[in-house]
Amino acid sequence: MNIDLAKSYLIKSKKRLKALYVDFIPTEEYSKEDAVGALKDAEFVASIAEIIIK
Repeated sequence: MNIDLAKSYLIKSKKRLKALYVDFIPTEEYSKEDAVGALKDAEFVASIAEIIIK
């Protein structure tokens, strides 16, 4: 892959990613309960990862 092609790909990827978040306001999409659940899920996954990594 040449440099110009790689740069072009990165620029297009950044534009697509930015477009996804223009109208996304997390506090309008998720409740506090959603956040608490997500944190509990993340803690669970981290505890399993820790066991596997050891």
